Amino acid sequence: MKRFLSSTFLFICLTLSTKAQLCNGTLGAPIYTQTFGSGTGTGSALPAGITTYSFTSGWPTDGMYTITNTSNPPPGNPHWYTGKDHTGDPNGYMFVVNASYAPGEFFRYTVTGLCSNTTYVFSAWLANVNNFKTIQFCKDNDPPYVYANVLFKVQNSATMKIDSLSTGSISPDSTGMIWHQFGFTFKTGPGQSSVILSMVNNSKGGCGNDLVIDDISFRPCGPTTSITSLPSKKIYCTGDSIVLDAAIGPGYNNPVYQWQFSSNGGVNWLNIPGATSQDLILSPIALNHAGKYRLMLAENGNLNEEKCRIITEAITIKTAQSPSVDAISAPASICKGFSSTLSATGANTYVWSNGTSGVNTQVTPLTTSTYTVIGMDTATGCTDKATAIVDVRTVPTAAVVAGPDSICSGNTATLTATSPGGTYNWYTSATGGTAVYTGNPFTTPVLTATQTYYVEIVAANACIANSRTPVKVVVNSIPVSPVIAGGDTICSGNSVTLTATAPGGTYKWYDVATGGTPFHTGPSYLTPLLTSTKTYYVEVESGSKCTSTSRTAVTVVVNTVPVAPVVVGPDSICAGNTVTINATSPGGTYKWYESATGGTPIFTGNPYHTPVLNTTKTYYVEVETAVLCTSTSRTPVTINVNRIPPEPVITAPDTICAHAVAMLKATSPGGTYKWYDVATGGTPIYTGDTYLPVLAVTKTFYVEVQSASKCTSTSRTPVTVTVLEVRAQFTANPESGMAPLKVDFTNQSTGANNYHWKIGTLFSSTSKDISYIFSKNGEAGTYDVTLVAMNAFGCWDTSRVTIVVRPFSELIIPNVFTPNGDGVNDIFNVKSIGLNFVEAELFDRWGLKMYHWTDVNGGWNGKSASGDEVPEGTYFYIIIARGTDGKEYKLKGPFTLLR
Repeated sequence: MKRFLSSTFLFICLTLSTKAQLCNGTLGAPIYTQTFGSGTGTGSALPAGITTYSFTSGWPTDGMYTITNTSNPPPGNPHWYTGKDHTGDPNGYMFVVNASYAPGEFFRYTVTGLCSNTTYVFSAWLANVNNFKTIQFCKDNDPPYVYANVLFKVQNSATMKIDSLSTGSISPDSTGMIWHQFGFTFKTGPGQSSVILSMVNNSKGGCGNDLVIDDISFRPCGPTTSITSLPSKKIYCTGDSIVLDAAIGPGYNNPVYQWQFSSNGGVNWLNIPGATSQDLILSPIALNHAGKYRLMLAENGNLNEEKCRIITEAITIKTAQSPSVDAISAPASICKGFSSTLSATGANTYVWSNGTSGVNTQVTPLTTSTYTVIGMDTATGCTDKATAIVDVRTVPTAAVVAGPDSICSGNTATLTATSPGGTYNWYTSATGGTAVYTGNPFTTPVLTATQTYYVEIVAANACIANSRTPVKVVVNSIPVSPVIAGGDTICSGNSVTLTATAPGGTYKWYDVATGGTPFHTGPSYLTPLLTSTKTYYVEVESGSKCTSTSRTAVTVVVNTVPVAPVVVGPDSICAGNTVTINATSPGGTYKWYESATGGTPIFTGNPYHTPVLNTTKTYYVEVETAVLCTSTSRTPVTINVNRIPPEPVITAPDTICAHAVAMLKATSPGGTYKWYDVATGGTPIYTGDTYLPVLAVTKTFYVEVQSASKCTSTSRTPVTVTVLEVRAQFTANPESGMAPLKVDFTNQSTGANNYHWKIGTLFSSTSKDISYIFSKNGEAGTYDVTLVAMNAFGCWDTSRVTIVVRPFSELIIPNVFTPNGDGVNDIFNVKSIGLNFVEAELFDRWGLKMYHWTDVNGGWNGKSASGDEVPEGTYFYIIIARGTDGKEYKLKGPFTLLR
């Protein structure tokens, strides 16, 4: 059969148990690893005994392999992916094998020095080097495509017991050469110390069947382990305590332990003396405890055997020196209501018990208090604490003062403090300043204007009252014209309060400068609502019934109110989004609300960026001019929030045949449907409600819908179409031989339950397995045997094998011939079937050669070289012949000539 692709076979790891998986616990040190090295060009051949295949420095043909840093070495094959080793190292070597055409073992390695009753894991990385188009290429040119199928065997070298597992068909990837890790665990038996690992090509040659291998590993596998530091901290400070808590899963019957320590980042490890328990306690922490810790463990008796123990992942412990913190208070004693400053030293960040932080903090305790500060070294997180005490003294109450409410201008007043006792200081200001008198009572100087004095008391403990007691001496005089405070400017439609602030007395308000009747009496006047500028007048009458000589005028300027704002913004958005609203006129300060009237602005400025909206929302905006006048109404703007459509509903076939069309249809909720091959992100591979992909393998698609309002569903609906693949395959035993040839055909098809055999026009059958006898008449021939395999869904595949039948050979030598011219038995010749060479020599009884020929069809007519008839008698022959089946003859003997 013509071959279009070579065969490279897979190396994977199998197990002595029935569970095929990588180690789900903790690994020990590698016992055997094979990365095949790295370099440029081609690597060296494997050591003797590893493989029976021949090494080549170029692209390997059948029964050969190479070690190279590319999966498709020169001159290359257009049906192979070109890829790097599984680590991505451009110079990393890998094992590229082109398996022999006939099935058989192609890898063997013996691992020794193992412990009995111990679990090990064997793993390897592999990739199918065929590109995805190779499958169709083979079906079109040399069907069927041959998938790699490797039988991996693990053999107990002591008992020779063999356990095996087949990988099954290994398919190429559709995007490139993809590495996959395969591995298996097994447990050695009692007394077992070694295993023989071998790989067998389980498929015969054909179109396809090409793989590469990298990074083979064999190492112990133990229980799941983890180490947790309690408490968990990034840096441990001197004086701390740590428990390294090791969690050990099931797997060992009687485990033993040894903790190890590395001070140089794991380069060198030392056993910690006495640390043979499951947990390790470090207390108190010292600076030299910094480093890495790990735990070795094994079954009792195996801890010192590197090939039998496991080692946990290391945990790193960092240590630092704790700071020395001190604290003071200044002043150490204060009067109640006063403050003291607390200061700390010894660290670079501080947190005080009063909730503040920093080197200093000011406190005002009501009673004597103790404060604690925690100082931290920010570089390490280590802390220390100290305390400071603030002594608090009692503060006297404010003084009670008696004195006249008013006097006339030019007189003095006597002010007397009646309680609580102590030293009285008199001031002309509520705080600060210099005392104008110390003692009790206090007689003022001559006053011509109203004056307020303030008295404070100093107790025997030197604490001063928290406040000074004011006492006002009113000096009556002819008042000056009033001083008016109030809004000089208001907005149209508002009122304003006008207040006479000085000189004091009874204030009377008028709407004329002179004469008239007062329309209001009092220091403050609330105007009516004003729509235009208005002037008012006020005069004052003192307690001595003195009135100011003139009225004070106050003009209220009324400003125009702006119109409602003009707002621009989108009419609608999709739920879950924000929107920007912009006020375009009349200008000023814009304030945004959630209500038409009242409430508090949710934002001041322009534009306004809303929060995420899920329902329709109305906002309101008003404008305030530079003179602080606000528009009479707020402008509403409504954002219509469109609903996010639900996930689409999909109808699709559960299963189809390989390379058939799958009809995927979105039936609701309606809108624009977009199809993807990823759950999120990516670019649509199709837009529309019906998608008709052609599938070679089981595939999951995802579809989202966009509504008429351009809102897209929050998630995509997945739909998986299972592709049913039928693989027709059979073996013929034998595939060639001498006629008549009986051949047994064994069906090895997968995914099928109906079969049709056809041997040209000679034979057909629907049985699963058949036998047939070729060339019963003994003639040679070449016969194509075809198997069509089909499943219940109508999916099918074809496999073909050519049977070569050789003719048998036979040599017949006469012992009598009669050259008498009667036409019967007149020639002495060698009768044969299937001969392609004959050499004959004839001798008389004295050993003289009479005749010789080398033609298959040659013979002797009983005459001498001169033409005379040779007399009757007994003569001798020597015959050398070769058959078309390769069989050789060398015979000698007598024959008789009769006339």
